[in-house]
Amino acid sequence: MKHFFIFLFFISALFGNTISLSGEYAKNDLGNSFRVLLEKKEKSISIFSTEKDVILKVENDLKNKDIFNRQFNEYPIKVILRNASVENVLKAYYSEEFKVEIDEKANVIVNVLDGKIELEHFFNDDTNIRPLLKKIEVSLNIEIIKNGVRTVKNIVMDDKLEMPVSYKGFLTSKDFKKEALNFDITVNRIIENIIYKGILK
Repeated sequence: MKHFFIFLFFISALFGNTISLSGEYAKNDLGNSFRVLLEKKEKSISIFSTEKDVILKVENDLKNKDIFNRQFNEYPIKVILRNASVENVLKAYYSEEFKVEIDEKANVIVNVLDGKIELEHFFNDDTNIRPLLKKIEVSLNIEIIKNGVRTVKNIVMDDKLEMPVSYKGFLTSKDFKKEALNFDITVNRIIENIIYKGILK
């Protein structure tokens, strides 16, 4: 039985986690909940995101540091994003002003084309026996088609929901003080914020 669970863990790490976006992080971080509830919606808009899986490669800065490696990596080597769930982020954005409908020939079509996730670790102090995950950076190429006009944007955002510094290893006092990051929650939140802000730009 023990070997069976180890096998399952290995398969999970090999094939990656699956992300399905709910739109809740984008709504809470950037939306106006009062406007959604109180404003009367007299206009309609149609949205759509293609049903497909998008592979996001995960780059781990501990990969070649054998002293900190475990037999099976605690992070996946890739993340599978359910692109159709992007519609939930679009709903969070457009429902403030419009009645939102789903239609393949939509006014607004948004798809994630590809991307990557970078992880960075460091020690807080001498009490840590191994590095903690303290920085996550997500880069996405997003296709946005509004009323037939197509644009592709590359947006990079870190766990502070900001544009990251242009070089690695730059750590502030805030980085050292904060708790270790939760991989799944933080990555979902960053992706939703990237998509929401991508529509705004």
